[in-house]
Amino acid sequence: MSKKFYKDCPVSFAVLIACCLMTLLSYVSKAPLSSTEKSILFGAYYKPFIVCGQYYRLITSAFLHGSLMHLMMNMIALMSLGVLFEPMLGKVRYAILLFASVVGGNLFLMVATENTVAIGLSGGLYGLMASYIYTIIRHGGLSNPGIRKGLMKIILINLLISSLPGIAGIAHYGGMLVGFVMIISFDQSPAVKTFRKNTIIAGCMLLVALGVLVNQNKYVSMDQAFIGSDARYLNYQVEHGHEKRAMRLAKRLNVYYGKEIFKETI
Repeated sequence: MSKKFYKDCPVSFAVLIACCLMTLLSYVSKAPLSSTEKSILFGAYYKPFIVCGQYYRLITSAFLHGSLMHLMMNMIALMSLGVLFEPMLGKVRYAILLFASVVGGNLFLMVATENTVAIGLSGGLYGLMASYIYTIIRHGGLSNPGIRKGLMKIILINLLISSLPGIAGIAHYGGMLVGFVMIISFDQSPAVKTFRKNTIIAGCMLLVALGVLVNQNKYVSMDQAFIGSDARYLNYQVEHGHEKRAMRLAKRLNVYYGKEIFKETI
């Protein structure tokens, strides 16, 4: 990694370091939990806990990765896209685009009815990839056969990755959609004034619709509930001095599941 990267791309560099540290900490943790439960402990996306007030998981899930390969692939993509867009957009707008895509991807995942634990920066990276696609189209890159062919390869490869088992493809697509809305809203060129305005309106409508859908699908059925994992998480919190926090979450989970499941657990 060159000095130029962390000098010109401070947000990307900070995210890279945070991802490496959080993933390492989750791996070396001696907590008596499964790898999935450790991910939950360190801030993974997990619908029941998010609905019960742990909204920070919509962002912290991005800093965790399931394997060294997962981490390396995402960090390489972050460096490649960060070098392109952070200097162009500036630190603030770049950070907004990246994390809005992360949150958007996770909100799309919340619309899904199944219960799942998800980690990774992919939603944000797909938002950056959307920015890359828009930038190429915006500047007439599709007229170049080489660029057009390379872009199609990138899109096909990522569509294939998103369809693989164990991959939260809906979060990828959600992050990409948010990325398109954000990069178009940042484009202040008079040539796209009307298009930008219409995109912002469509984005606001999408946000409202997404909010309604998330609210309609915020509960998971009991046959998909991870009650054992919830209980071990709560007990771990109590054992490490966070009894009030655990009790508060336990009460909310009882309401969420509609049963007094954790009354005797902690």
